[in-house]
Amino acid sequence: MLKIGIFAPYVRNETTLAATQFADWLVRCGFEVVYLADGKVASGISSHWDTQVKSSHNVSLYKWGKGLTHVCWFSVNSFVMSAIQLVAPNDPKRTLKHFFFPTWKNWTLDEEGMFLVADKVICLNHSLKHWINRKYGSDKTKWKRLVSPAIITFPKVGRVNPKTKHLCVVLSKSVVLDLGLDLLHVFNCLLDGHQNLHVTFILEHTLPKGYRKELSRTKDQHPDRVEILGSPAYQDWPGIIRQHDWVYLSTTRHTYGSLLTHCASAGVPIIAHDVAPVTEHIEDRVSGVVIPAEIIECPAPVAEVDIEDVMVTLERVLSNHDCVLEDHQADITLRLKTKQESFARFINQEFLA
Repeated sequence: MLKIGIFAPYVRNETTLAATQFADWLVRCGFEVVYLADGKVASGISSHWDTQVKSSHNVSLYKWGKGLTHVCWFSVNSFVMSAIQLVAPNDPKRTLKHFFFPTWKNWTLDEEGMFLVADKVICLNHSLKHWINRKYGSDKTKWKRLVSPAIITFPKVGRVNPKTKHLCVVLSKSVVLDLGLDLLHVFNCLLDGHQNLHVTFILEHTLPKGYRKELSRTKDQHPDRVEILGSPAYQDWPGIIRQHDWVYLSTTRHTYGSLLTHCASAGVPIIAHDVAPVTEHIEDRVSGVVIPAEIIECPAPVAEVDIEDVMVTLERVLSNHDCVLEDHQADITLRLKTKQESFARFINQEFLA
């Protein structure tokens, strides 16, 4: 039986979410998985992994690495790699395989070294794959679109309540810098213009005091129609989002796209900004709505958003006929099933080859 190690952060960020989604896929495919955190271990990420993850600071690396057949590196640490190499099998037929899952951030000499020595480099973002290939003049990387392992048992059909409209808004960590208070003014206008509109704000992280104060003011103006959820556990997000008709993801930059796939697993059409890898997951006006944006590369692509485009897009979505929503719901459910079947085949091909 394969024993696969995951080395990644375990805090509230997109890298952790991608690593836990990948770990869940490995477990579903029948592999033994052990997760070692690069640094501290947070809680509220996953009901299963919260109790299984160990910190690299508080565990014997030799004991953790013994018996591993593969290591998936979402974070790079040369000391940890050296330690587990010492207990790796000497049998040429059972050599320890290293799979590297790069991200845009912190591309240092350590990441470059991992790229060169890894047995496989798997990009979960197509734009990142092209960036790496251009940088190194190599076609070593593989690309596979990440998908959440969550299963939609019953597809959504129509609105939650025929008399009301329900919009879920995910406020990302960077929303203060990228969209600012203007975004809250958009929702104030929408709430004033649509008396049957209910909005739920999910805070991915704790936001600055000034921003939270303005958000609270929005709730005070519409106490019965605005709800604010402060950093709920990632595992609870699909259930929360599923109680809405649409979900708007305010993120203007992605690493693996794991936050996007996590929201999509609720079977609710997504409204997102046009920055990689959004269009890998959403077909505009078919399985969701893509808000146009100018792209800045530094080196990761960042969407430069015109707040007027956000207002116009959300207004159009809320004014659409119910049949448009139902078409989106049917398409996103079908696409999720197809992507999940493809990702399961990918896992088996890569690890059993």
